[in-house]
Amino acid sequence: MEKQQLENIGLQFRELYNIGRRPRNASEWTRKIKHVLFKIGHQQKYSVYAGGIGNKVAWGEWLWDVVWAKQAKLDYKKTGEHPIKKLVLICESEWLLDPSNIMRDFQKLTVGIAELKLYVYRIRKQTLNKKSKKNLLSDKLIDDCDKLIIPNPEPMPSPYMFIGIPTESSDELSIEIRDNRGVRRKLQF
Repeated sequence: MEKQQLENIGLQFRELYNIGRRPRNASEWTRKIKHVLFKIGHQQKYSVYAGGIGNKVAWGEWLWDVVWAKQAKLDYKKTGEHPIKKLVLICESEWLLDPSNIMRDFQKLTVGIAELKLYVYRIRKQTLNKKSKKNLLSDKLIDDCDKLIIPNPEPMPSPYMFIGIPTESSDELSIEIRDNRGVRRKLQF
């Protein structure tokens, strides 16, 4: 996935995070995230699989919370088929702060093959280190997730994008990329 696409995803999440009225609960956040990813994927002309966001998506949820796919150009009305050529993005999100739920959801990404694996999670306010401006839970979560990433048969391993959304609007949104060599970097806007 191109750097510009990654930055666009990050910018769209920053915009979502900076809106005046924030979602009240996990299901509302999930719906907002799916809407953001639907919008970007649709603009890029991908088939978008995501459930629970209304009639905008013809394909419903499939395996992960959100999927962008490139599909073969067949006459669907004639063949009844619309085979997937490749997955561009797979996304999981977790709002519970329990480590077992976090790892269980993240692990779904480790077995998928896609150009980008996106994980969106919630950050508690008290995990922010004001001195270093780092989010201790976020850093630990990504360290723990790194341990679950096992080599897979992909010719070029996929990068992971982690987006940590704080529960308090005064805190910073955390966006980090783990590239296909395992190098981590924060996205700054």
